[in-house]
Amino acid sequence: MKPVSAAIQSSNLSLTPQPDPTGANPLLLVINIPPPTADSRRAVVTEANQAGERASVNLRNARGKQQKKFRAMQLAKSARMDVLKKAGTQMEKVVEKGTAELKRLVDGAKKVLESG
Repeated sequence: MKPVSAAIQSSNLSLTPQPDPTGANPLLLVINIPPPTADSRRAVVTEANQAGERASVNLRNARGKQQKKFRAMQLAKSARMDVLKKAGTQMEKVVEKGTAELKRLVDGAKKVLESG
């Protein structure tokens, strides 16, 4: 327990671990975490926005790569046109669903962080 406690105290998080106040569990550390400040909330909201944007860019890039593969298959005539259209439609549905889910997650995180 001493190495864990020392590592937590030496971190730059300003946390002070304390042993179990009841003494029932010698492996239990109680760590009081202060509530986030307005500045830390804004920083987390900004980071959530950036993570959402990176995920959105990755989603668009993956879609573009797949479209190129479909186009190459079309030019090589290695797949029928109706199959490629169906696959393209299914891909667009997956991308739309992923984009909507991503937006829902980021908006939900922002709402929680800004409300507190």
